[in-house]
Amino acid sequence: MVKRIRSDADILRAARKRIALKKSDQLCYAIDRTKVGTVEQKTKLMRWIQKMLYPHCNYSVWLRDKHPDKFKELSGWGEGRLREGRLAWINWMINECEKESDNG
Repeated sequence: MVKRIRSDADILRAARKRIALKKSDQLCYAIDRTKVGTVEQKTKLMRWIQKMLYPHCNYSVWLRDKHPDKFKELSGWGEGRLREGRLAWINWMINECEKESDNG
């Protein structure tokens, strides 16, 4: 049986599901824990995410430093609201991956 190569969007969807189900909080950890994609694909995807966040270590720290008012608003409601923001960011990344795959 040939293992189907999954797209970055598939990996992100699987990681998003883990975060939505509260099995993971941080995106790169969720990607690492999914059973979707190869180690190489996951590593490449995590590097892309880390470049977007640089020099910050995760979404929450990036949000706090880049958008302090939004961070204050979301964190004031607890981790649930930060999770919603993280899920929206993942949705954006999935759309970007799908656009890229549609263009070639």
